Amino acid sequence: MIEKMSIIAIGNKSFGDDRISSLLLDRVRDKIKDAHYYDLETDIFNLIDLFTSADGKFIVIDAIKGDILGKVHILDIDDLKRYGKYSLHGFSLFEAVQIAKAMKKELRLQIIGIEGKKFNFNDKISKELLDNIDKIRDEIVGIIKRCE
Repeated sequence: MIEKMSIIAIGNKSFGDDRISSLLLDRVRDKIKDAHYYDLETDIFNLIDLFTSADGKFIVIDAIKGDILGKVHILDIDDLKRYGKYSLHGFSLFEAVQIAKAMKKELRLQIIGIEGKKFNFNDKISKELLDNIDKIRDEIVGIIKRCE
């Protein structure tokens, strides 16, 4: 049996650049048809539930604070510790991954971070991110295809 991968966006749509993952999820869906898609926004508990109840590979797309708007990063667990100090999701993605790993024997996971700068309530998403969204999408699609 071939398992479908799950592509997951997390991010708070009311906090400027944190919204980029949701916008990218819709665009990635147009390019990769054979996957499950979840826009979980800030619901880390549903993310943990998904990690522990579904099979297959998980791709998580999330905004991270940085200086180069739109720069795409492939993150590992150590990166999550560094970027996960601050979270708009109740608690960090690092903590969610640790909980899921404690509950599930195998967790096949790839985390993709997109640098943003504006993460305050009612901030508009950065124009530079919107202007480059298709380029960012293409880079993410390339990463996902290499993970298959």
